[in-house]
Amino acid sequence: MLTVELKAILTSVGTCSAFNAWLIEPSQNVLSVEDFAVLASKEALVVTNIIDKAKVKVTDAATIGESIRITKAWRACRAAIDASDKAAKEPAETRLEAPLDEPTKNSLAETWVKRHNIVLADSRLLIDDLEGAIYRQINAKPPRLCVYFLEQLRCRASLERRTHVGMVVQPGLHVRSEGIITDSVNDALEVYIRGRAMISTVAYCAVHNPSWFSLQDAEYFSDKLLTFVMQEVKGARPSLTYLVKAWAATMQKFSEAIRVNGMDLSVAVRKSDWEMLWTMWSAPATENSGPPAQPQLGDSNTLARECERLRKLASTLQSQNDRLHGHGGGKANGGGKQSGKNDKGGGDKRKFEDVRGDRGADRRGDDRGDDRRGKGGNYNGQKGGGNRRKN
Repeated sequence: MLTVELKAILTSVGTCSAFNAWLIEPSQNVLSVEDFAVLASKEALVVTNIIDKAKVKVTDAATIGESIRITKAWRACRAAIDASDKAAKEPAETRLEAPLDEPTKNSLAETWVKRHNIVLADSRLLIDDLEGAIYRQINAKPPRLCVYFLEQLRCRASLERRTHVGMVVQPGLHVRSEGIITDSVNDALEVYIRGRAMISTVAYCAVHNPSWFSLQDAEYFSDKLLTFVMQEVKGARPSLTYLVKAWAATMQKFSEAIRVNGMDLSVAVRKSDWEMLWTMWSAPATENSGPPAQPQLGDSNTLARECERLRKLASTLQSQNDRLHGHGGGKANGGGKQSGKNDKGGGDKRKFEDVRGDRGADRRGDDRGDDRRGKGGNYNGQKGGGNRRKN
């Protein structure tokens, strides 16, 4: 069976199905890009080494149009091999994160539209470098998936394009600079957006092998992720630090399931053992990460307690207001009735007007009355309190 890369090249140039079937015959067994590229060492030998041999069973290969398409396919395969040889001299990280070539991109896009009849928005896909790295990982033999932290993930629709430059030192190689993506995660919703873009990109790159991971699996994981990100416990939500760590632990669990157990990612996602990494959180007693809980309409006890508290508060405020403005109500502490201007009904409350002293007032009082002297006036209180004379 033709490899995905060779099939993408043949599809992009439009070779006929008979020629494609001739390549996979046991007598030919040309299945990969490298196999097709080494059929001829240079373009002048394409006619002799490929087209003339294909004419025996593929009558269309004799036509000029098909000969042109076969030559284009060989040139694309040769360019891919030359690029691979050049990349082999570079560090492994650079080769892994190189963007996909145009034939592979076109093949992925066409197959995705034919299978799902939708086009993914830029917010659902990662940038080209990450897409190329994920494609090479999941289409390797055997497939694998590295652990990507949320800070490393950047959507195509991201407005933040800052990239930090770091110096990479490896034994036997020259010191080189490398761009590092470290976009900070600012809120819980961004955890969901980046996680959805990551898992959708995996499904997009695995479109030629949907049994390993499909769009339905990606949607299942995205729905679960949104539930965990927005969960509430006692009116509070998990901290951002907890969500970032839960993502890293989940990706590590998926990576181990693929590499160690040889499990398809679709199986790993459908298992529920990773969900506990998001649900182990509980709200501490002192944590106030969410809005305060409001009394529910159906909770009669809570409403009754709240009404009683407000009633006591209103009574206290009214009493303070009466004391400030001299309006009494009730009986005085001494048991007698208190009379005076604006004082009715008693209460140990007195209104002072224009009371002035050198440094203060000398106030003496007992149950029978008060003798108050100052520069501003002399007040004599009577037994039972209430008659006040202003001098």
